[in-house]
Amino acid sequence: MSKLLIKVDLDSSAYQSISLVSHYCAVNSLIEYAPGDAEPVASVGEGITGVNTICKHIASMATQAINAEQLLGKSVEDQAQVDEWLSRCSTSFAKVTFETLKELNAVLESRTLLVGAQVTLADLIVFVAVHPAVTGLSPVDLDVLCNIARWTDYVHYASCAHDLFKPVNVKKAMFAPPAELFAPGPAAASKADGKAAAGKADGKATAGKADGKAASKDAKVNSKDVAKGEKAAESAAAKSSAEQKEKEASTSKDTPAEAAADCILHLHAHLTFRYLSVDYAAVETVGFTGGRQEKPAAAEGGKKEKKEKKEKKPKEMPTKKEEEVSVSMLDIRVGLITEVEKHPNADSLYVEKIDLGEASGPRQVVSGLVKFISEDRMKGARVLVLANVKPGNMRDVKSFGMVLCGSNEEHTQVDFVVPPEGVPVGERVTFDGIEGAPEEVLNPKKKQFEKIAPDLKTSADGVATYKGIPFNTSKGACVCTMKGAFIK
Repeated sequence: MSKLLIKVDLDSSAYQSISLVSHYCAVNSLIEYAPGDAEPVASVGEGITGVNTICKHIASMATQAINAEQLLGKSVEDQAQVDEWLSRCSTSFAKVTFETLKELNAVLESRTLLVGAQVTLADLIVFVAVHPAVTGLSPVDLDVLCNIARWTDYVHYASCAHDLFKPVNVKKAMFAPPAELFAPGPAAASKADGKAAAGKADGKATAGKADGKAASKDAKVNSKDVAKGEKAAESAAAKSSAEQKEKEASTSKDTPAEAAADCILHLHAHLTFRYLSVDYAAVETVGFTGGRQEKPAAAEGGKKEKKEKKEKKPKEMPTKKEEEVSVSMLDIRVGLITEVEKHPNADSLYVEKIDLGEASGPRQVVSGLVKFISEDRMKGARVLVLANVKPGNMRDVKSFGMVLCGSNEEHTQVDFVVPPEGVPVGERVTFDGIEGAPEEVLNPKKKQFEKIAPDLKTSADGVATYKGIPFNTSKGACVCTMKGAFIK
């Protein structure tokens, strides 16, 4: 099998991203690198370019243990979120500031990883983007950005990237076993009772021997009968001693040190289960007994044991209305790009002025479309704008909206979603059968757009739809040259 040749600047972050993904997928031996430009090129077919596209191809080469489905997203929603994070790596994460890290920290407040419950391409490539900034933070800043510190440390460990990236200086909590583990438990007392019982058994056996000898003298019994008596006594003593040894063996973990070690072993097993993302609902709950068997239930007619207190079931949290998402939450409006220029700090971004018919004048919007649409075509274009996204800095330039475009799955082809001719600027896009006022501002923490986005697609005819319902205007449906594409 021929190796995949990748030409890339070996000092660039693109090389670091590709190296980390190939390392994580365990396909290093199948890849060969050669000096090239900052924009990597891989020898696949006629050649593929771009960090994200090449990393997706490497993911498809992954071993069975780490498959492409995990890295690219198991569901359509997960795949859309992975693509969104990869796109942001060339925009908002192209220059990482403390504000950028604060936004990422807020996202990670309610999740372990960026997408789903397992490491994806989003985690690996965003990790490369933010790693220099995170490792340069002071201990005080790491405490403030504790969610990023935890996530960075986890991805660094899970991706086995110790040879590629230095670790983050994260303070980790130490496990201290509860003090009651070091107090002598009931089993220790039972052992002492066992020894005492064994001592009594030995005493009885000795007394039995003495009585046997005395009886032989007094009654002048046959010497053979005496031997039989001695043998029976010795057999009883041996049996008692064997039972005691068996009992001691069954309680061999009763010393404080052994009990603590046993507790740590159970804790390690618990943490291992959590690391492997085991579904606890499918695992039968077992009472922790410190490695010792619990006492069997009393037989019928015996003493009734005290009834165990019933565990209180946790109250189910009521479903919040704001968690139910609908496309009606989106404020999608028809806009006209009146001005466009290259972003002063990013070669892949445009800064546009878009007229949405607002009294305040055109909005400033930053879009990562340089690689896909020429500047001449941008100016004067009629587009759809998601007008109620939360304003945010993109490489130190404020953006107050998002231009909606159709994109193929690899994000190598992108084009505008456009309204019909004659639709006035500022008109809101509607969806038949779906009513409701849009949110004033979409809440990034609630992931409202991310939950809706997987259902925003173009049809086989290029019509923009939500769950098959067209994007409607007063002059008809909105369309895109990209057919069967995601809209984002």
